[in-house]
Amino acid sequence: MNEEGANRRIGWQMTLLRSIEAHAKTISEVDIAPAGSELASDDLSLAPHYTSHLVTFCLGIAHDAFHTARIICDTENGNRIPFIGLYPLLRTAMEASALCTWVLAPDPQSERLRRSLGARWSDVIHDDQAVRATLPASSLDDKEEASSKNRLLKENSAKVRAQKSELRKLAERLDLVIEEHRGVPGFGPMFDDIAADVKLPLGEVRGSWHFISGLTHPSLSRATALSDIRRMSASVDGVFKARMTANSETVALALDAALVVYIRATGLVEKRGGLRNISWPQPGDINPAPVWNDTTSQSPSQAHRGASFHR
Repeated sequence: MNEEGANRRIGWQMTLLRSIEAHAKTISEVDIAPAGSELASDDLSLAPHYTSHLVTFCLGIAHDAFHTARIICDTENGNRIPFIGLYPLLRTAMEASALCTWVLAPDPQSERLRRSLGARWSDVIHDDQAVRATLPASSLDDKEEASSKNRLLKENSAKVRAQKSELRKLAERLDLVIEEHRGVPGFGPMFDDIAADVKLPLGEVRGSWHFISGLTHPSLSRATALSDIRRMSASVDGVFKARMTANSETVALALDAALVVYIRATGLVEKRGGLRNISWPQPGDINPAPVWNDTTSQSPSQAHRGASFHR
């Protein structure tokens, strides 16, 4: 896809985001775990650590990230593409959607429960690490400061022990094994796990996340490889001034990846809740998508190199 085609696709993706925003408002107060559903059964088993709370939070994060991305990009005068600014938002949407998918995808209830409980354990681990990182001993601490830090660290340790004990007892009651060293896998392995559920080749799912993730960090090599570079001056002794700007094809691919994983996640929420109309309904008034190879027609339900948005 050339730059013109990529910009057309980004315009189409902004239309999708507007539609997804409108749809998200219609489902914002829906009970996604009605009585008799698989999700209600999961919630009953894990109370008070409800899976429905976790996945609702994940979808809310994705909605907010997509909304912010659209505000940045979608203007009356066409697409406004920042150099790096969209990628952290799309990574956030993709990771939140991936966690939702990873928790809900397994058909065996025991595995769904194990993953949901693992996500709560992971929260405890990272919350504890954040507190300890904030309160290190320092040679600059006076007696009062050192005492305050010690007190707060002891309180945090007691809180963490209590939280882990509660989760461990719940796991034992349900005959589940928590991977206590991590809770959940990193997002790389998580994307490996959900590739079949997202209905994309493993390399596209994890690979898309890797390049988006790399663009959220100050990686000169990644940015140079995936951005447009325009010379601003003639070469002097092999050195020239240049300006780096966002590459439209890279942005379009990142949007595709985040949208596909999000829509799969909403489809699983719909499935486990035994509901209708939770997944994005793909309005018929959205024009066909500009395709990556610019040679064939594509329906509104197609994206990411031909991957279907159907649930």
